[in-house]
Amino acid sequence: MLAWTGGGVTLLGVVMLLVLAATRNWLGPEGRVLCGALLGVALIAIGLRLHRREDAGVGAPALAGTGFAALYLAVAAATALYGFLPAAPALLVALVVAGAGLGLADRWRAPLLACGVVVGAAVLAL
Repeated sequence: MLAWTGGGVTLLGVVMLLVLAATRNWLGPEGRVLCGALLGVALIAIGLRLHRREDAGVGAPALAGTGFAALYLAVAAATALYGFLPAAPALLVALVVAGAGLGLADRWRAPLLACGVVVGAAVLAL
């Protein structure tokens, strides 16, 4: 539970950093979406690396789940906030993110990660 709480706090910190960057005009809309997507990919990559360790426990799925959530937020921002993606391509990108998350959850035998990926996709669809 502690690892998942840490992942949620990390995601909240990412959102707050991007809000701060937006209010201070540090990054334009393209930069915000790109930074969010890159951070999501980086968190997933760190989770993959951490999962190789025997003592990783739930830390790796929590990091990967946070990365997938960041990717969902980047897709939502690119579509709803800035209009960079029309609805159909955004849905395709979200399905790719969901498929990757479910594939990783299956490979790791991590049902909580799978639930998080599915709930993230459902929230994004709203």
